[in-house]
Amino acid sequence: MTAVVVVLLPLLAVISIFLYVMDLPRKVGEIVSFDSAIRLVIFRISSPDEMRSFRDDVLHILESGIKDPGTDRWSLLHEMDDAKDEIEEKLRNGEFAFSFVGTITALLMGNVFGIVFGAVIITIVGLIFSFLVSARIIVTDVLCYERAVLNH
Repeated sequence: MTAVVVVLLPLLAVISIFLYVMDLPRKVGEIVSFDSAIRLVIFRISSPDEMRSFRDDVLHILESGIKDPGTDRWSLLHEMDDAKDEIEEKLRNGEFAFSFVGTITALLMGNVFGIVFGAVIITIVGLIFSFLVSARIIVTDVLCYERAVLNH
């Protein structure tokens, strides 16, 4: 009985700590929101209404160029919506891969090879890249039609 407790208690503690650490990004995300700050910067450069007007103009151009009689406005909108989901998933996956490789490279350059300046540059490039990916996701979100519009 005590052998089971001796094995299970540390295992339970390790699992609890692991789950807490895995939940930290969500907790930090509830407190800190970079999304709103990036939206503010993007919307100072170009207003959402102008962006949506441009989107509608592009849709009208695409509609006028359709040669297939079976393709209509709604099928184009659904294709755009599907493409948005795929783009966002690929962007997030790419951002994670880039950040992961960049972090490891920066650690190796700074600690193993002693090239501190290179590690700083890689870190700055990684941060800029993350900002650009987030900005692209926000712009894609603004430019896509709402699902409620697509379901009518």
